[in-house]
Amino acid sequence: AAVSQFQPNTFRIERLFASITEEDLSAFQKAESLENDLMKQKGLVSYFILDGNPDWLHQQESLRRDFLGQLARIKDACDTESQSRTLAEIETEYGNYIDLKSKVVELFRSGATADGAVEHRKAHEHFEALMRLCDRFKQFHTDRILTARATSHAQAQRLRILALAAILVAAGLTLLLAFVFVYQILEPL
Repeated sequence: AAVSQFQPNTFRIERLFASITEEDLSAFQKAESLENDLMKQKGLVSYFILDGNPDWLHQQESLRRDFLGQLARIKDACDTESQSRTLAEIETEYGNYIDLKSKVVELFRSGATADGAVEHRKAHEHFEALMRLCDRFKQFHTDRILTARATSHAQAQRLRILALAAILVAAGLTLLLAFVFVYQILEPL
């Protein structure tokens, strides 16, 4: 009976670990993508500040729409309150960041570069806060992957012990059967 449970349990563990890992790895990659989009947006505004080329702002606007769309898709896939809270914080902080970036751009366009530089530093603080929130979201999924790995390892260890016990019981029963066969059946003959 123990050996017959061994095979279904191993497949169940494998499926469980694979599904948890795939979901969390996907969410981790999406959080990485959010961070990359943020860095690109930050860079494009910096390029605009350096050379005044409005094409940088058009590219930044396209990335902003992509970021918001991606954030909405991630929010729809959330399965815990903690994740939802973190994503709501990212959304709020991103709105603050975008507002400040717009102010920075307008100040630099109007020639008020000193005021623009001050606001740019404030925008950078919001950028750093956004990166920390993205890191928190990634850490949540990293922790879940590590927990799933530890659980899977513990279950695999239990199954190895169960398999070893089943082998020892089978070997003991074989020896007992051989003993009975030799002394109870063959000896009288």
